[in-house]
This record gives sequence, C-alpha cells and structure tokens, in this order.
Amino acid sequence: MRRRNTGPMGETMRKVQGAEAAVLNQLIAKVEEIVDAGGAPGALAATRVLDAGFGFQPADYTVLGRRFALLHQRIVELNKAGKVVVNPGLPDSVGAQTVSALDEAHVQVQLSPAALRTDSPEPLTRRALTLIHEISHALREHGEHPVKDYTYRNSWGQGYLASEIGTRNADTYYEAAAHLAEQVENLPPGIYRERGLVQAQRRALQPPRPVGNPLGPALAWADIKLNRVWLRAYDAQVHVCTATAVWDLRSGEDMEAMRKVEGRLQELGILGSRGYWLSREHGPESVAAARLLEHFMSKLKSDLQNLRIVLGGDVLRYDPVPGSLLVPFEATAEPPLRLAELIINALLRGSAFVPPAARSGTPGLTSDEVVAEKQIEAHYPVAAKALGMHVAEVVELLWANDRSYERPQVQGLQKVFAGFEPVAVGLGARGITQTVLQAAELDDLIRRWTILPVRLGTLPAPALVGLKVFDDIADGQLRRIAELADGLAAPVFFTGRPGAAAGIRAVIDAVTELAAEVDGAQAKRAAVLLDGLRKAADALT
Repeated sequence: MRRRNTGPMGETMRKVQGAEAAVLNQLIAKVEEIVDAGGAPGALAATRVLDAGFGFQPADYTVLGRRFALLHQRIVELNKAGKVVVNPGLPDSVGAQTVSALDEAHVQVQLSPAALRTDSPEPLTRRALTLIHEISHALREHGEHPVKDYTYRNSWGQGYLASEIGTRNADTYYEAAAHLAEQVENLPPGIYRERGLVQAQRRALQPPRPVGNPLGPALAWADIKLNRVWLRAYDAQVHVCTATAVWDLRSGEDMEAMRKVEGRLQELGILGSRGYWLSREHGPESVAAARLLEHFMSKLKSDLQNLRIVLGGDVLRYDPVPGSLLVPFEATAEPPLRLAELIINALLRGSAFVPPAARSGTPGLTSDEVVAEKQIEAHYPVAAKALGMHVAEVVELLWANDRSYERPQVQGLQKVFAGFEPVAVGLGARGITQTVLQAAELDDLIRRWTILPVRLGTLPAPALVGLKVFDDIADGQLRRIAELADGLAAPVFFTGRPGAAAGIRAVIDAVTELAAEVDGAQAKRAAVLLDGLRKAADALT
C-alpha cells in the first residue's frame, strides 16, 4: 500500500544526516555480525524459535535460513538507494517502521531520530534487532514481501507459529537474532531474547500434540485474531482520514475491503458521510471514531499481552485492575477456537473506550491545526458511545475484511487450531495446573533479576543517568517472588523444584550487588525487599 511521504502529524521524511550516518553504519555492521552468526551450520536451528509451533518440520529452518541470510544484503541495498530515511513523527518507542509497497520504488525503511542518536540510552544491539525486524518486512520474493506481523514475541501466539507462517513472521527473525546476539556477545539468556509473565505462562501451557489442555492454544488464537483486528483498525483509521481523491486512485482487494468496512460503520452510525470539504474527506466526528477504534484495539491487544491467568471461579471474566483473566476449569473443555472467542468477549466486556492522548497540544502545530484537533477531540465521547454499542460486531467486521495477502496464511493456521483436540483439566490436575503457572512466573522473575546486573552493564551511559533500580515495578516483582515462593513451599508441589531456593538466593546476591550502587533511599528500600527474599528462601529450605 502506498503512503504519503509524511509522518503522523505531517512531518516530512528526511535523509539521514550528519552524525546519524555513523550510527546507521554501526547498526548495519551489527546486523551483519548477527546475520553472519546465523549462517554457521545449525546456528538458526539451535535457537529453536520454530520448534514449538504447530506443524513444525526441521526443514522450516531451511526456509528461515535462506531469508535470514538476506537481511544484511537488503539493508545495504536499501541504504545505497536512499530508502533508509528518518521519520520525525515516529515516537522513540517505535524506533523504526517499514513501508512494503508493491512496487520497489516505494519501499522504505523509516527510522526515528532516537534510533540514530549518538547518545541513545538504548543499546546498539537492541536497536539493531529492531532494524532486523523491519528489514524482514522489506525482503522481496517473486514480487511479494512475504514477511508480515502475525504475532509478536512478547505475546501468546509467538510459540505456535511454525511451517510457512512461522518463517513469514517478522518477530521470528527478531527472536532468532536475539538468541544469536547473546551468543556473539557472550551474554546470558534473556538479555535480548523474550522474557516476561506472558512468555512464561505460554511455555507452561504449551500442550503436547495432538491432544492437551486447550487454554494455551485458545490464548494464542485470541492473540493472533486480535492482532489482525488491530492492524485492520489501523488501516481503517488511515482510510477514514484520507481524502477520497487519494484513495480512489488505489485499487485491489484491500481497498475494496476497506470500503466495505467504511460502509458498515456508516450504517451503524459510527462514521458520518464523506462530504467534508471539496475532496470529500470525513469530518471530525468520523476521524474521532476512527482514532478511538484504533486506540481501543491497540489497548485490547496490549491487555491480552499482559494477562495473568487465574484458574477457577464460575464465570470467565477479565479484571482490568490487576490485569487478570479468571478462567473456570469447566471452560477448558471447550475447543480452542471457541474458548478464544470467550476470552476476546471477556476482554471486550472488561475494557472501556478511553480517548487517545490529545494532539491539540503538540508543539509546532499551526493555529488552524490546533482548532482542527480540538474539533476532533470534542467528538470522542459521542464516538465512544457509538462504538460501545457495536464493538463485538466491529471486531468481526475487521476480522472478516483482513488484508488480502495475510488472510490465506491465517486461514491455514486457523484450520490447524480447529483440529486441536481439547482435553479438559481434570479434578486431580486442577491444583497442579495453577501451580505450574505460578512456578513458571517464579522462574521468569528469578531469571530477570539474576541477569539484571549483566543487563545494566550492556546499557549505554545515558541510560544509567538517574536510573531507579528499585522503583515500584521492582518492588512489586521482588515481593511477588517471595509470595510465589511461599505458595510453592508445600512438599506436594515442591518435590520437582529443587532449584527454586537456589534461584532465590541468586536473586538475593544480585539485589545485594545492585543495592551497593544506588542512593540511600533506594538502598533502604532494597534492604526491606532483601529481608523478605531471605525469609522466602529459608522457608523453601
């Protein structure tokens, strides 16, 4: 899809300039180093990024390796052609994005200014990994760009992609590259590769094939579906905010699908008509609805990627305050696709339409632009009411009108999930299943904190200025370690976990080391946390 050569607020793309060129060369060199490491015999297969996916075959690494080997060559090629540019409109958190146009002339890798700063607080390697994700989108085969975003490495679906769709997923390349980067730099696992609560729970729920607990696959399918819906909500926002004179010149199934989406949203009263100004643009009320829809779907996807699963209760529901999904044991008798729908509906019921950040206060806007933004912002309450009345139908509308290239890939994966034979969690296994989830969370927290001193050592000096090691997040994580350890102390659950006490003592060592480098207030906070950790370790032994 072609896009205008401007950022979100109209900023013009610019060439890489001055000191940025040196940083870009360093990033490209790091990409080359990682890609070369992946070329060693068996190196990519050793990352095991595809092994857990449905339909995995060892030959999948042959396809992944062929594409992975082209990443450095592709970024060099695009850079020489002047297609690596700076997009001032990209937020620091995004870092980069790729425009994969059908015609090569419009392919473009856009970097945020922060990605090319000489004093960036983000490690060079991590920025290079983001670049690898984006370059994978620019790989071209037979006139197509095969690598898309089906799921992300910090989500429920990542571990379920194998076969052709696994080799077509951009974060598969990121995660493989993260494994390789840790080996090249002789760093422990978790410095660059995935870590977190969802990943830990996902691995704990990964079922044996062809039968097993359907909860893991259901969460994976919910993630894959919501990701597609969010991408289409983004497309709908672009479509609504683009004048007819521009998008009428486009053709193809994707534009036709967007017209269907637009038409149905108009019938539901969510969008107005295209009668605004001479170019038949949508008015501020429609722009507000389109922005709100994308923001809501983005938040929904984020909530799913931060869920804590709690088994039990009578009703499957989502509690947004602790970010927990309460799943009755009876629900684990449902097939994955049906259970995924129940999970999505629970998220929809538990989530509210909250307006995105106001743009009217953005520096550099003209007075006319400020007025226009305030008009849009004034329509958010009405748009929220209209969307709230039809949100379930809107989700299905966006899902049914997915992008034409990705739709067959996802439909193929859907058939695999549909063939999964569920085995409900039996009465005798219910306590064990919940304990396995808690043990996975404990393992992840132990790993995070034992490698933290090493991870801080990889950060550039700017990132360490004023860094608060023992903040509220750290406080919650270390207290959670003690809480989980106390719950796992019962012998019936602990017999298979002889390493937990040793792990907590390793965390104590890491926290003690970190506490010696912080100010008095943080050191005092660390001392309280250390006391709780020592009690937890003693209880386990």
